[in-house]
Amino acid sequence: MEAFARLSPKDQDVVSLCVLEDMSLAQAAAALGIPTGTVKSRLSRAKARLLRLTTDLTDAGSVSGGVK
Repeated sequence: MEAFARLSPKDQDVVSLCVLEDMSLAQAAAALGIPTGTVKSRLSRAKARLLRLTTDLTDAGSVSGGVK
């Protein structure tokens, strides 16, 4: 949840609708009042950022010599 909180509010909205609420890109676009392409690019950017953030948070919490 810490990584999700670090996303921008716009990216949080897209992730919430497309991933948590299981909406299609078109449904999320209609709900947010933005083009489908914008939803697609925000979702892609947000997923990449979440991956980086979770990796960074995991690395920061791991003990030297421990298993990741």
